[in-house]
Amino acid sequence: MKSLRLALAATTALSLAIALPAVPAFAQEADAASATAAQSEHDKLFALFAAANEASLERNPVNAMFRGDMRYADRVGDFFSYETYADARQDALGSLAGLKEIDREALSETDKIAYDAFEYYQTEAAKENSPEILALTLVRPINHFSGVHTFYPTFASGQSAAPFKTVEDYENNLKRHAQYAEQLDEAIARFREGLESGVLATSLTTRNMIEQIDTQLAQPVEESPFYGPMGMFPEDFSEADKARLTAEHRAMITDGIYPALKRLR
Repeated sequence: MKSLRLALAATTALSLAIALPAVPAFAQEADAASATAAQSEHDKLFALFAAANEASLERNPVNAMFRGDMRYADRVGDFFSYETYADARQDALGSLAGLKEIDREALSETDKIAYDAFEYYQTEAAKENSPEILALTLVRPINHFSGVHTFYPTFASGQSAAPFKTVEDYENNLKRHAQYAEQLDEAIARFREGLESGVLATSLTTRNMIEQIDTQLAQPVEESPFYGPMGMFPEDFSEADKARLTAEHRAMITDGIYPALKRLR
C-alpha cells in the first residue's frame, strides 16, 4: 500500500510538471535585467542623496556636529555671505539635474517617495537661495526669535553638541569663537544693506534683539555661557593646559566676542 501511495504521488507531481509551462529563458533574462535596472536606479538615487548630504554638512559644520560628525569641528559656518547661499543654490540645482538622469519609474514605491520628497526639498532650496529672495531675507539676518546671537551662546556653553573632551576640542572652540565674532560683523553688513534697500526689521523685533544682546553683555565673563567649558576640564588635562586655555578663552570673550556684540547692538 505504501509503495502504491508513493507511486501515485510521483505520477501526480510528474503530471503537474508536464501541465505547467516552463518559464521561457528570455522571460527569466528580462526579469533579471529589470531587477538590475531597478537596483541601478536605486543606487544612483542614493548616491545623489549622499552627495547632497555631504555638501550640506560641509557648508553647515554645526549641523554636522549635532549628528556626531566632527570633521568640521573647528568651524562655525558662514551664515551671512552671499557666496554661501549661491553655493547652496547651485547644489540644489545640481541635485535636480541629477534627478532627471534617474528613471523614476524603475524605482520601488518606497524609492519613488524618497525621490519626490528630495525633488520638492531641492526645488524649495533653489527658490529660497535665489538672489530675489535673498534681497528680502538675508538683509534681515537675525531676529529675536532665532539667530546666531541666540543659538551660539548655548552651543558654545558645553551643554550642547560641541564636545569638550580633549585639548583639541577646546582649541576648536576658540577657532569657532573667532569665526563667530566675524559672523556678527557680517550680520551688521547685511543689516546695512537692508537699510539702504529699505528692507528692515520691525521696531519691536529690533528692540527685542537689543535687549537680548544687552543681557549677554551684562554678564561677567565668568558667568557667560562662553566661559562654561572652563568649568568642565577633563581630569587628565594638565594644569598648564587648563591655565592656557582659560586665559585664551577669557581673552577671546573679552576682546573678540563682546566687542562684536557691542558693534551689532
